Amino acid sequence: MESFTSASLDRKQCFNLRHQPIHLHDLSSRTQRLRIGPTNLTVDLIQQLPEALESLEWDMGHEAAVDENALRELFKMPHLKHLSFHFRNSDVIQSLKRCLPCATKLIGLDLRNNLIGDEGIADLVESLLQTNLKSLKLGLNRITDVGAKSLAQLVSHPNCQLTHLDLNCNLIGNSGGCALAKSLKENTTLKTFVLYGNAQLSCGRDFVECLQFNSSISDWNLQRTQIKAFEVSLIKYWLMLNKCGRKILKDDKLPSGLWPHFLEKHASREQDALFYFLSQKPDLIQKYRPIWKKWRSQTKSHDVDKPYQVGTK
Repeated sequence: MESFTSASLDRKQCFNLRHQPIHLHDLSSRTQRLRIGPTNLTVDLIQQLPEALESLEWDMGHEAAVDENALRELFKMPHLKHLSFHFRNSDVIQSLKRCLPCATKLIGLDLRNNLIGDEGIADLVESLLQTNLKSLKLGLNRITDVGAKSLAQLVSHPNCQLTHLDLNCNLIGNSGGCALAKSLKENTTLKTFVLYGNAQLSCGRDFVECLQFNSSISDWNLQRTQIKAFEVSLIKYWLMLNKCGRKILKDDKLPSGLWPHFLEKHASREQDALFYFLSQKPDLIQKYRPIWKKWRSQTKSHDVDKPYQVGTK
């Protein structure tokens, strides 16, 4: 049954059109968000979609196979940035594998709750590397250590552009976790990493070690795992430093005169962050001692909500 569930003219307004066939409704050319399904898409239906479409939630239902020509046409839509794709048949993965290289404009792909499994993940990795994806959601897909090792190859690859990776509620254990931790040492793009609900995961020590090399991740969800509390605290410490801008320490080309502005911009209530930055750049201590003195006097007076302005008297 072809049904059209809802549409939105902008990101705030949404009107309900449940179970109305898509060809019976004149969609506005300004429609940016759509939810379609359960149905299969054909080339003709793709051509009826609004040109301004930015986000599509598509449920194939129990359709046996996807029309690959339609999928390629979908990926070629000029403004489509986010796709949430739900299917029941594992054969769809092979079609997705062949068509993903066409998705050059797509930045967000949500494949949650599709039971893709380890083999499906291994099939998709090579195609994912040919995209410009920033966000990949793979929660609830029965991914074990085998699939996690395939994803580790994706994360460590130089062409990986992901900033958000969601692997919540899978079956990843310590072997897969260690592989992911090792790959994160080489990754410089990932900012958010979700491992929520991988109940067998306990390799916190490997994650702490990888964060001594990785300076890009600032948000890491490890709830509902078996990682020990003191290891979580250490992970949070490194994440706090990353949020404060630790990545900039690797850039030796930054002129020393910009450091006061940099530290002012990333000032936080955590004194450990400032201490860490100064310990990495000890030559700054003498040169900018008056600035640190004024900054410390402000933090002692609990006026940290008003960052010190360089050059003020």
